[in-house]
Amino acid sequence: MTIRSLESLFNPSAIALVGASKTPGSIGWVLARNLMSAGFDGPIMPVNPKHRAVGGVLAWPNVAALPVVPDLAVVSTPPDVVPGVLLANRPIKSQAPRFHDITSTILQVFGIEPPQDMTGAPVL
Repeated sequence: MTIRSLESLFNPSAIALVGASKTPGSIGWVLARNLMSAGFDGPIMPVNPKHRAVGGVLAWPNVAALPVVPDLAVVSTPPDVVPGVLLANRPIKSQAPRFHDITSTILQVFGIEPPQDMTGAPVL
C-alpha cells in the first residue's frame, strides 16, 4: 500500500455510514451526528434499510444502492452483520469503498463499552 492509496482513508471524497441510526444515543446515531456536523465537504450517505432518512439526509437500503462510490465506509452495525456488509462489496470490487472502519463493532466484539459523555451517550 502506498501513501497515495491512503489518501482515500484520510481525505475521502465520499463516506458511507453503514448502520446509521435515528435512535438517540446509539453508536450509529452518534457517528451520523458527528460526521454530519464536522464540516465534511463531500457526500455522507447513511445506509440503513429501516430508515428513509437519518439526520435529514436521505438514507440508502444498502451499499450497492448508493449513488456515489464512497472512498470510506464506516460500519456501525452489530458484529454478526459485519461479514455480510463486507462481503456485499466484493461483487462490485471496483465500485466498493477502499477502506472500512469497523472500530465501534470491534469494541462490541471484545465486550468493551464505547466511551460515554456525562449523560451516558456514546461519544465515538
